Amino acid sequence: MGDRSTTVKDLSEREVLDLILPLLTAGEPPLESGEIGPGDDSAYVIPASGSGFLVSVDAVVEGQDFLWAWPSGREHLPEDVGYKSMAQNLSDINAMGGIPCHVFVSLQCPGATPVARLAGIARGMRAALDELAPGCRVSGGDLGIASELTSTVTVMGEPAEGGPVRRSGARPGDTLAVAGRLGWAAAGLEILLGREAEAAQGTAAEQLIAAEQLIEAQMRPRPPMSAGPAASRGGATALMDVSDGLLRDAYRMARASHVAMDLDEAALTRLAAEIPSVPSEARGRASAPAQPLTRVLTGGEDFALLAAFPPGDLPEGFTRMGTVREGAPVVMLGGRVLAEEGFDHFG
Repeated sequence: MGDRSTTVKDLSEREVLDLILPLLTAGEPPLESGEIGPGDDSAYVIPASGSGFLVSVDAVVEGQDFLWAWPSGREHLPEDVGYKSMAQNLSDINAMGGIPCHVFVSLQCPGATPVARLAGIARGMRAALDELAPGCRVSGGDLGIASELTSTVTVMGEPAEGGPVRRSGARPGDTLAVAGRLGWAAAGLEILLGREAEAAQGTAAEQLIAAEQLIEAQMRPRPPMSAGPAASRGGATALMDVSDGLLRDAYRMARASHVAMDLDEAALTRLAAEIPSVPSEARGRASAPAQPLTRVLTGGEDFALLAAFPPGDLPEGFTRMGTVREGAPVVMLGGRVLAEEGFDHFG
């Protein structure tokens, strides 16, 4: 039923679900007594702590968020679509200092979609859950036909012992800090958007490895999942993930908190230096590559965490990135106000 010649329109909805549900729920422990998982109109979950749930939803859309075949010639594997679809949603719970515990998956696709493609997406989702959120289970979802493939994931999570942390609590005198990588996924996207794959031929082996690391950062982002709960326990006053670029998301935190933010150039430079260097030949000739510092400031989809903490020691995994100041909600570097740049879905 799941060979490459079989498409979604060849099967019933039940048959497709019979294929992908076992892949999504592989290795999960039995349901707790009284809980209801996939198969009914709604799941019923019982939180271990009895506290409220965090809930977030996001989608990955073919043609908007990924291409099955990139201009560079690189194929986008279904497993990578599933992994990223899950990772970006797990990051939203992490960005509130929470711990993911239940996910709901909605897959919409054209009728001519190979069933093997959906199976690959399910395997990628399962891999992301196993690596990033062990113990988080698939509790339900939906399946339907659409003009392009869309993977929508809803995540429910429990807050850490410090409670949910919003982006609106940063205070003058707080320390700005980052956990995770910045600029890697943006560099990977540059490579994928290059015109010619053959341009990488003849480069040193370590440069090819660096290119693969950056492509993986774009296709399989790994949010720092332990850092969110650590920030909550460590007294973070504000917290959010960096999905659309450090500058754009810092502006969002500054506006929500009614403060100004002053970034540390030395800290930004250190993060830029950590991005593997890949010669322009490995990117193709679509456009000139961005500078490393620009990638750190404006590149999205690494799903790092941006946090504000009271003065003092930072939780493990966080690096000082600047200072919160009184003033209009702007982001500054070296005394000058930076433009609000980064990814915008409607820009």
